[in-house]
Formats: sequence, structure tokens, C-alpha cells
Amino acid sequence: MSKAVNYRFKPSAPKDLGKFTFAPKTKRTPLISCQGCSSKVSGYKGRCNRPVAGHGCSSCRYLGLVCYIQGAYLAPCPKDKIRQTHLRPPKCDQCEAGAHKCDWKRPCDHCDNNGLDCTGDSRGCFWRGVESDNYYGYYLTLGAGPGGIDDPYPTPGEDWEMPDDYHLQYQEWKEAGGLAPARAQPPPPPPLPPPASPPGLLPAPPPGLPLPSEDSLQEYQQLLEVVGQAIRSGIPGNLAAIMQRLDNDFRNLIPINESQAARDIGFYLQQQTTVFSRKNNDLMERVTVNVPPNDAHSSKTDEASKLNPGPQENDNWIAPIKNIVRVPVDRALSPGPGRPQFWIPWNVKSGDIQVADNSNVYPFDHPEFISTTIVQHNPFMFHPVEDGQSALASIPFWRVWDNAVMFHNQRECQAENYSTNACGNVTFTGCEDQTHSGDGMPICERCEQESRTRFIQAFEPLVMNMRQYLCWECTNGTYPILDHLAGTGVKVYCQVPPGNSLPDFKSESIVSTGLSQMVGGYYGDPLEITGCSCAMKLFGRRICSPHRLHYLLEIDNRVSRMREYCRSVYGKMVCPHCRKNAGIDNYGFQGERGGENNPFVAWVCLQCNGYVFHKKSKEAIPAKHLAVIYDPNAPIPYNPTYADKANATEALVNAARGG
Repeated sequence: MSKAVNYRFKPSAPKDLGKFTFAPKTKRTPLISCQGCSSKVSGYKGRCNRPVAGHGCSSCRYLGLVCYIQGAYLAPCPKDKIRQTHLRPPKCDQCEAGAHKCDWKRPCDHCDNNGLDCTGDSRGCFWRGVESDNYYGYYLTLGAGPGGIDDPYPTPGEDWEMPDDYHLQYQEWKEAGGLAPARAQPPPPPPLPPPASPPGLLPAPPPGLPLPSEDSLQEYQQLLEVVGQAIRSGIPGNLAAIMQRLDNDFRNLIPINESQAARDIGFYLQQQTTVFSRKNNDLMERVTVNVPPNDAHSSKTDEASKLNPGPQENDNWIAPIKNIVRVPVDRALSPGPGRPQFWIPWNVKSGDIQVADNSNVYPFDHPEFISTTIVQHNPFMFHPVEDGQSALASIPFWRVWDNAVMFHNQRECQAENYSTNACGNVTFTGCEDQTHSGDGMPICERCEQESRTRFIQAFEPLVMNMRQYLCWECTNGTYPILDHLAGTGVKVYCQVPPGNSLPDFKSESIVSTGLSQMVGGYYGDPLEITGCSCAMKLFGRRICSPHRLHYLLEIDNRVSRMREYCRSVYGKMVCPHCRKNAGIDNYGFQGERGGENNPFVAWVCLQCNGYVFHKKSKEAIPAKHLAVIYDPNAPIPYNPTYADKANATEALVNAARGG
């Protein structure tokens, strides 16, 4: 397992840091204790030891708790910084007398559940009510099962290791209400029922209805076992809700190969097994940016080299991405929507979507012309991005670092050019893509401005192609489109007139989160350039040129595949909402069908799947805040929230103090 160490905060002696100046101290300032250490039973309090800045204390990691301090959940303390042998908690008098299992809480679970006074030995214990003291990892660390102190340990002989994103799992679980046992051990699969009874959690159907076969029962049970094992390993998921979805399909006699729930779960687990694999998440010092061949433009590599110059000929003079891991350690990837654009259910048959040849009605260059030669229904093409996750998911929507100041001591800028390996200018700022680890990717002011200017110019031709506009009927002002998007899990960007309110767009999603959290929602006014978050993430954050080039190529490729997929299903580009008419852009924004007299226009981004509603935008939205590196007066999300800004400042201060 790779170590979840954030080397951005290497302790060093206090010195003049320019923007941050810390006077030498003869006595080290004590750190504020976390909730767990502050809640130790009186007489047994110890020092809150956080050996790696930005990570939690060794005590919380040892006890299986999330380290919680001043409103923030910290990443777990690295395993090599804690005691490797686990001591059993001391037994209280009641557990000792009754030969019950005891835990570190006071009162312990047994006494609390039975209304007993918890007295006796309390060495190393803490008062009940600490954050995550009822979460699955606390009990697994004790050698119990995830459901509680009396729950049997699920995998005897294998020690549970706290995942690097344990604090994020807990935060998501808590925000979702903390009601569903998101990481609980699944119950053992029920025994095969007699032929007259169905399996699962729900009662038998009324007499006279057909019963599922035993083969179908075994297939669903096997899938449930896989889901349970994945959730126990740390993959986010609401097991109870997933079991309910599968049980519904089973009782409705849907074969597992036609079950949408089974399909979604299979896809989700496949993606998350890759995402949450910490055994293959080692730090990579240099990763080549792959530029796909382009037969029509032999100079595509040359264009990439101009955008992201590098000094090595064997890299085609294209700078590599430096110091990255496959999966962010400190922050989870942003989830996709409830469903991606143009998604069709797994069990849709070829005849369910009628596409008729209309060449006798429309000429081939008409927006409504259907090209039957590109239609593919038997079978349908696989959706290019089935979970809808943005290619920019590792760039945070809510900014973490104010003006990307993330180093407590000055670093040399690592931006490359044709002649030298690195710029070398000293800076406190770095690339905000969360896949950077190790020494990160320092970027100075000059290199960031030059990179941003080059890439905005290269990005602008892609903007309109990223948009698929809705049709004139869906945006004529009388059709309640926002109400129809309620509960669909889409991300919506629009201006809300004073006195008006919006519906709740959030929804659950198996394919995006395993039903572990809600997705979608209202994300504020349309943002600059694209209207959605894409341009804001690419240019409203300090991003290294190799990453920008990688994302530019990925966006171009993804949009092309989305358009190819849409045409393969419908024979033309259609309105993402009604999937019947062509979009108003296909009519040149002119005339009735071009939405010329409509009160607003709307489009979806074929990259991030966000819905954007705007008064008149028929081109890129002008860049005001994105045109400059830092605008302190820019609103959220261009700048961090007040709380995030305070957390970033505190992290820098603690890092400089060596805490």
C-alpha cells in the first residue's frame, strides 16, 4: 500500500517567508488538540501528535477515528507514524463481570445500550460522542465487525487498514444523514429458499404470480456478495439501498443481464475498484502527455509542443506531468450527475427508439435530416462516459488554496520550456490539480500567466462544440423545463430572478456514488466562457501546462465521442431534453426554430453534463475573472469560501511551525 503522505508540508525551521513571516521561537507553540484527544477521560490525556501536517493525529488513527479539529476532517495519519501493535481497550467493571466485549468509549457500547453505569478502568479511553466513534473503521480497528462491538470480524486473519480517504468517506456518510450503514458488513446471503418462496429481504409475491428461478436467485446473491466485499474494502456504497434496488428487479423477474441496477452496480464497482486501489497509486515523477495522431493535421504534435513546451526531444518537446498519483489522496474526485447526457436504459431494445429515414422530406444539410447510415441500434453503442464524471474531476470546484498559495516555504518553479528543464523562479504557489503529490508542481506568477493566455486562446474554438443547445420548444418560456429537471441529479447553472425559487435537482445515483451521497444540484449563476464549471476549473485555478494540455486533448476527444454516440442513437444531433428536435444552434439561432424570439437559451456541456440557462449566450461568455491570475474581489467559486481560506492559512502556519 502506498503511503498517503502529503509532502507539500515538509517541516522546516522558521524563517522569513516573504508573504508569511514567522519569528524564531524559543519555545514551540503547542498545537490545538483535536476533538478525540480533547475528549480523553480526565487523568489520561496525552499530547495530540500530528507528525505530518495536513493529516490527523496518531492517536485517532490508532483508535480508528477520523481526526476532527476546528470543523475540519483531516486525512488519516500515515500508518508508519503510529504504534504498530494494537492494545485491547481496558474492560470496565460491568464488561469484566459479564465477560462482555468492551471498547474505548466511556460509557462503552455495552453499558450505554443496556443503561448501565460504566465504571472502572479508563486508561486510554475517551468520552462517548466523538466524531466517527460509531463508524465502521472504529469497530474494525477493535477487531470487531463494522456493525458494532459484538459484530463478528468479517475477514479473520486479515488486518483492516484505514484507507487514505477515510475522512472523506465519513464526511459523505454523515452529510447523507448517517442513517444507512454505508460501510457495514453485508449479512450472510440467505439460504436457497424452497421453490414456493422468493429470496431476499421482501415477502413472497401473492399466490398465482410466477416465481423467480433458483438460477436467477444465485446470480443476484453472487452480485450481492461482491458488493458487500467491495464496501467492506472501503468503496463508498449504501448497501441497504443497493440490496433494495436489486431485490426489486429480482422480484419483478428481470434477468440479471437486463437489470439496470445490476448494470449500474457492475459499472460503479469496476470504476471504483480502479479509483480506490491504493496498491497501484505510487508517486510518478514524470508522466508523458499522449498526443493522439491526427491524419488531417500533421502538426498537432507541434501545436501541443507550443502550448506545453518541454526540453527533451524523446518527449516530442512536450513537457511531462510531474509528481502525480493516479488517484488524489487528500480529496475525493468530484462525482458525475445522476445520468450523463443522451443516456438510455440498459434494457432498451432496438425497436424502442424509432428512427425513420426522412430523406424524402429534408435535404441532407437540413438540421432535422436523419442519416440512417450512422444509426447503430443492434446493438447500441456503449455510452462514452456512463457515469458522466467530468475529465476535470480532480480539480476542485470549491477552491482549496487562496491564489494557489500552498507551500509554506518558497519552491523553485518547475514549469519547463524548450531550452531548460525548469523555470527556477521561487514561488509559494503550485498547480491545484489534486493528483499532484510528493513535491507537487510549483508554478510562478509569470509561467502561470503565459500558460493561461496560451490555453485560453486554444480553448475558445472548442467552446461552442462542447455545447449542445436545447430546441426551441423546450426553451420557449411556456414549457416548465426546470421543474422537469427536478430530482434528476443534474448540475444546473442559471440566474434566479428575485422572489423566485428553484426545485431541488439532486438525486441518488448508483453509477456515480453507489447511493452513498446525493449528486447534482444548483451551482449558481453561469460561469465565464463555458457557462458550466469546465473553464472555471481550467483557468480559474492555477494549473500546470502539462495538465492543461492533457485535459484539452481529453475534452476534445470526449466531445467528439459524445456527438458520435448521439448520432448513432438518433441519426442526428438532438435536443438533450426532448431528444426529438434539433437544437437551436443547428438553425443558426435564427427564426422560430432557432429560438430567435425565445426568452432564454439553454445548453448542456458534453464534457461535464451540466445544464446552463442564459439570456442570450450564442458564443463564449466573456472572461472577466478568468483573464487575470488573481482577482481578490472575484466571487465564489473563483475564490475560496471564507472557511476554506481560513483552513488553508492555518495549514500553512502549522506546516511552517513543523506541526
